[in-house]
Amino acid sequence: MLYSQTYQSGTGINLFRINSNYVSAEVEYNSGEIKKGLISGFIENENIEILNLSQFSNFESQLNIDDDKFKFKKDENSKPEKLNKNELSRITLIKGTSNKNFYLKEVYTLDIKTKKLKSLDRKVWLPKLRSNQKIDVFGFNLFLNNRYTYTYYYLTLENDKVIRFFDDKMRLCGYECGKEYYSNFLNEVFVRSCEEMKVPVQEYMDSMTKENIKKTFKEKDNKIKEIKKDKNLKSEERAKLILETEENFVLQPIQDLISIHEDKCK
Repeated sequence: MLYSQTYQSGTGINLFRINSNYVSAEVEYNSGEIKKGLISGFIENENIEILNLSQFSNFESQLNIDDDKFKFKKDENSKPEKLNKNELSRITLIKGTSNKNFYLKEVYTLDIKTKKLKSLDRKVWLPKLRSNQKIDVFGFNLFLNNRYTYTYYYLTLENDKVIRFFDDKMRLCGYECGKEYYSNFLNEVFVRSCEEMKVPVQEYMDSMTKENIKKTFKEKDNKIKEIKKDKNLKSEERAKLILETEENFVLQPIQDLISIHEDKCK
């Protein structure tokens, strides 16, 4: 029996059983053809809960976002067909007036030792967190033991290729090592394709002193404390605002660099 392990704000851990239940969906092929119908067994949520990181190097498989075990049919009376994952570019789950888009992307990472770009030889389904002209931000929020830990993100490299900002060896990395890795990552994403990004990236890295990092963490934590104290908020509203605060804390510096990139690198 397969399970899609997910987390939803305000409701705790939810295990969505992969069974014969179908939901409305739209699938887009690499050719541009789009089909509407019903899908069963597809990963359902961008907020994911796992219990350990013992297989961090195979992160996407642990989270089932490399899913290829799902079926599709045109309507309730049609015979199900197994879709070929490699022929698809997007799957949209339709629930009432709410749509969830998942894009199939080939994952690359920056090796922490060689400092070179390497393919992980896997394609994964990723929600889009931020839309931009050239560099989109994909990813999800990871929860451990029902608590938010980090927003893991992937940035557009080219076409259907994305680079993820984490390497399994980073768990053993200290401040200087982590800062160097981050700098190399930003240079790979922004400077390699546009030399004019060299100064903005360097200025941002120069601002990442231990003191400034502590200061921004404190500002974020204080904001979350204020949200928690607000008695006018319902529990779901509070959980959503806290998650948005955590997510923005991780993604806003990247989004700022993307905005500069779009202005300087036409």
